[in-house]
Amino acid sequence: MKRIIASIIAILTVLSLVACQSTPEEVIVVKKDTERMLEQAGMTEDGTAVSALGIPRGKYIYEAADTSNRLHIKADAKVIVPEVEQLPVARVSKGRFSYRDMENFSRLLGAGSIPISLDTPFPKEYYRPQLNHLMEMRQNGRLDKYASMEELDNAIRELMDKMEQAPETAQAIEHDLSFKPMENGGETVNLRWMRSNAVLASLSVVNDEQGAGSYAEYLRDVTRRAEFSTLTAQGLSVTLNYEQTRNPNFKKPAISETDAMNIAQAAIDGLDLKDFVCTGKRMAALYNSTIAAEDGERQGLYEFMFTRSVNGTAITYTNEDMAADPGRTDVAAKPWLYEKIRIFIDDEGIFALVWNAPHVLEGVEYKAVSLLPFEKIRGIFESMIVVKNKQVEDGTLLRDKNITVTEVRLGLMRIIEKDNNDTAYLVPVWDFFGTYDSDGGTLVIGEDGYETLLTINAVDGSVIDRTLGY
Repeated sequence: MKRIIASIIAILTVLSLVACQSTPEEVIVVKKDTERMLEQAGMTEDGTAVSALGIPRGKYIYEAADTSNRLHIKADAKVIVPEVEQLPVARVSKGRFSYRDMENFSRLLGAGSIPISLDTPFPKEYYRPQLNHLMEMRQNGRLDKYASMEELDNAIRELMDKMEQAPETAQAIEHDLSFKPMENGGETVNLRWMRSNAVLASLSVVNDEQGAGSYAEYLRDVTRRAEFSTLTAQGLSVTLNYEQTRNPNFKKPAISETDAMNIAQAAIDGLDLKDFVCTGKRMAALYNSTIAAEDGERQGLYEFMFTRSVNGTAITYTNEDMAADPGRTDVAAKPWLYEKIRIFIDDEGIFALVWNAPHVLEGVEYKAVSLLPFEKIRGIFESMIVVKNKQVEDGTLLRDKNITVTEVRLGLMRIIEKDNNDTAYLVPVWDFFGTYDSDGGTLVIGEDGYETLLTINAVDGSVIDRTLGY
């Protein structure tokens, strides 16, 4: 799991750095106080212009090592800022999907497919790929999950019987787009389509305003769910799975990135999301090592990430899925998914769409906030990146660690008030993205470009833990 600062660091002494630039002599510690931060944000009516922050025209350059020469930090990073002069602070709350959203989903994702019910019999062609797979297994003498060849033969006969009894064409029905209550609270809609009488597609939409947040997930081929789940799992799974795009068996889509992006943008337009912009893109690979052969093909997808924009400034996309991760024992706040939309495109179009935690924009608290100069921000980073990554046992680092900063980005982040999940604030922050490795570089995290090394509040300089949400 990612190493994070579990609590506010009170008094620490930073290891002296041997660097190409001067570094602060003490740790920068700012108490996290939402009320005080908001007061500081609104100190001046006109706020601080981005052009007045002293941001480097070229790149952020920095290099340092600790006194043991085991922790190395290097930055040769592009600095990216919004194309506006003033940044806002806005207030948001948990939202929900509406009947209108369901209409948009149905029209966009069901085009050219047969709408079916949960108990609609599958047509013959649906079973054919499964039967071909089992027959290939038998021919090659592979058993996989079956205990014996006899058990595999029984599975083949059962599948052939299903095909014999199956209709030629799926029976179309009219989908009910209204939400149904769930046993554990919340409400849901589940839709299914049959594509070309052979492939089952599904959409699951859940409204969960009292829990971690509402979400929607569409998958064009449910038989690929296990492979696709590796792309949506929490923790480091997403960034680790990115390594599969470097595998010799990775097959890139034939469609161009530009055409794929146009499809993704058309989906956002079709969902009537005027305030969302593309804030990230990368390749993805459909592959699950627990069910696929090591030399198996990694089907490639384009992935495009969209986040909300307020007054021309977008929420910065990162790999963190949730604030106040329920797996953390030191968290008092309730879990709350970060708002984001991820769209996966292949040669056939939209393969998958995942929309986490739609928000309600309650209002803009400040249209132009006061921001700390970049020199102050970089000083905080250069001190705290050492504190965050220092692993001490008997005064020595446990292993070598190399940190490389590849990008520094100014954007918005949702920050909650501690122990309050009813509302939150979208606040300007600086994210330092990059990679880190250990054990001689055998494992490198963050090569996909969306792993945050450190997040700093651009208003008051406090270090933010994204897995806590503040």
